[in-house]
Amino acid sequence: MKDSLRYRISNWDQLIECKSNNSTDLYITVDHVFNDKRLSGTIIRVNHSDFGALFACTINANGTILTPDNSGIIQEFTTDEILKELYKFGFEVVFELEHNLPGNQLDYLITVNNLGFDKLRKISVYEYDNNANRHYTDYIVVFDVNKCPKWIDADYTTSKLEFLSALNDGGAMNLTYISVSNQFDWTWLTYVASIEDIIRNNSYSEE
Repeated sequence: MKDSLRYRISNWDQLIECKSNNSTDLYITVDHVFNDKRLSGTIIRVNHSDFGALFACTINANGTILTPDNSGIIQEFTTDEILKELYKFGFEVVFELEHNLPGNQLDYLITVNNLGFDKLRKISVYEYDNNANRHYTDYIVVFDVNKCPKWIDADYTTSKLEFLSALNDGGAMNLTYISVSNQFDWTWLTYVASIEDIIRNNSYSEE
């Protein structure tokens, strides 16, 4: 038997170049949806020439057609879960985004770090509708832990009022919209990250 095809990627878009070890009829597509209130996110599909889409998931998702769970979180496949599904169809892929960020994404993190923001996270922001129902929206933010100390807790959610106050006072910056326009991928961001650590992990040395 010939050696199986294995891939190491740093961006979900690179999946379209990966080939299956199981069948030449299997292939992956990656599509981005944005500027639509109904849905924004990245759609990953495993397709077959005869059977159509065999697996599909949407990551970094927001929109009016999505329903959050009881805690207000829109559930998504984790990176490991996606890779296991791909492996099932013969795609052997290792994902190392945090340690190999695209240059423009890393440059942006260096810029916001120089502005005084030291932490990066996905945070759920809630507000109430006219019927007193609580609704959540997820944002990607950088923040100054000295100005937003509660945000260091990965399970912490914030009210819309507190969120806007942090933005207006310079304690935080919303990266959600620039991330969509620049196709920054934050699927690996499942924790409160140190921006300096990310910059260090992406620094290359001659060894």
